[in-house]
Amino acid sequence: MSLKAGLGVLGLAVVVSACAVSKPLTVDLKSLRTTELRDANLEGAQIAGAELANRDMRRIVLRDANLAGADLRQVDLSESDLRNANFEGADLRWANLMRANLQGANLRGARLFGDTSAGNYGANLRHADLRRAKLDGADLRGASFEFADMRNASLRDADLRGADLAFTDMRQANAKGADFREARYVLETRFPGAFDPQQAGMIVRVGRGDFFGGGMGGASGQIGAAGVRDRGTIGAGTGGYGSGQSAGGRD
Repeated sequence: MSLKAGLGVLGLAVVVSACAVSKPLTVDLKSLRTTELRDANLEGAQIAGAELANRDMRRIVLRDANLAGADLRQVDLSESDLRNANFEGADLRWANLMRANLQGANLRGARLFGDTSAGNYGANLRHADLRRAKLDGADLRGASFEFADMRNASLRDADLRGADLAFTDMRQANAKGADFREARYVLETRFPGAFDPQQAGMIVRVGRGDFFGGGMGGASGQIGAAGVRDRGTIGAGTGGYGSGQSAGGRD
């Protein structure tokens, strides 16, 4: 069933095209379970708390949409327009966001880290546009940000343990309090200000590497034992790793 047909029955003016849609767009959450969402246009849709796990949502337009608290586990959002969308507190474990446009998106407190039950650890954000995105407090363990544009993004208190930051551009990003232990980088990775990846506990990636948290071994592989309480953070305390030497983190 097409999005237009499925929601037209409910009297909702939703059109699957690149044309303009009304804002805010209220969508019946039950109808989304049987609606084709690939290439759909849900710009400005109010679908907070929607249950969309395992859905094919490639190239969907969700610009300015509200998906706070939505269940987006294992969804395919690759090449989608997610600009300024609200994903606060959403469950994005194992999601595919490759080449998605997330400029200005709100992912505060979002969960992008899973376990090995789906064959990988973190979400796929390779080549994603995350300029000015808000990732404060997000669980980004093991996520792949290879070639992602994270300029001016906010990563305050985010957990990036074991993440792949190879070729990522993080210039002007706010990384205060973020945990980068065993996150991987290459010489071409661009960091904010005077950020020191070695001081932050990062490791140089050798070769192509294995994505989706493949580097979660060692200290970061013992997440269950160490827990968040034990994590070393940038800009906390005094002296040594995780000290007041903020490695370039900005207020």
